[in-house]
Amino acid sequence: MAHDSREVAVVVRYTDHEGASPEQCVALMSWHEDPTAADAEAARLNSVRPNERVEYFVKILRDRST
Repeated sequence: MAHDSREVAVVVRYTDHEGASPEQCVALMSWHEDPTAADAEAARLNSVRPNERVEYFVKILRDRST
């Protein structure tokens, strides 16, 4: 799949906090121009820091200003 230069892949940490709002559960960890690198980083974090309440995943963001 070709990478669109108007996209950025962000690694996000989701922490399950009882009674917390979505804004309190999500944190941006890093951003990558290469989605494959973002996938690798999320997988690395999930394996290095295993925790049943924390999950790292990738979200693709698109520049919609054009």
